[in-house]
Amino acid sequence: MDRWHRDTAYRLMVDHSRALAHALSDGLVPGRQGLGLKLRQLIHRAARASVLTGLDPLKQSCSVLGGLVAEVARTNQLAVPSAMPLLQGPSARFPSRLSYEEMEALVTKEVLAFLPRLEGLEEAFNRCLDENPEATRLSRNPTSSSSTSSLSSGKTSRSDPSAAMVYQLQRANCVPTDDSDKYRCHRVNTSTDSASSYGES
Repeated sequence: MDRWHRDTAYRLMVDHSRALAHALSDGLVPGRQGLGLKLRQLIHRAARASVLTGLDPLKQSCSVLGGLVAEVARTNQLAVPSAMPLLQGPSARFPSRLSYEEMEALVTKEVLAFLPRLEGLEEAFNRCLDENPEATRLSRNPTSSSSTSSLSSGKTSRSDPSAAMVYQLQRANCVPTDDSDKYRCHRVNTSTDSASSYGES
């Protein structure tokens, strides 16, 4: 693994461990739907990064991520009751506070349940990329042409209603707007602004 990918994996692990530590201290737990599913996905992504960087071997009984989450929580004193009023959502547990050891055990349990499937998932993903080499390069033209062909054939996606609106605009021959002026930055001349000439007559 090259340095760029390793640095990206480290950043991902740090970011996800921080998010997990705060979420667990707020009373959320990994689950199968809603916020719990998002936590589980964070754990899976961070576990994949730790395996690809070599921090975590595939077959083991502990997890670097679990220890990292517990250390982030310990450093920020997230398990210490705060003076702020306690807010709990519908997914919160009671009692809402987990100890650092419970956080580490919970994350480690999720990681160890995910690791046996990781190798098969990576192989399936790489096999799909090998079978569809054009899928690794997406440009604007193939995407728009494929969406236009699917819309013209009557196959519209319910999850993307904007695609149907774009197709209708294209059929009506509407000219795309030019938004380039929004992104031009002009440097303001600070010598003639009102603040510098304040008090001058």
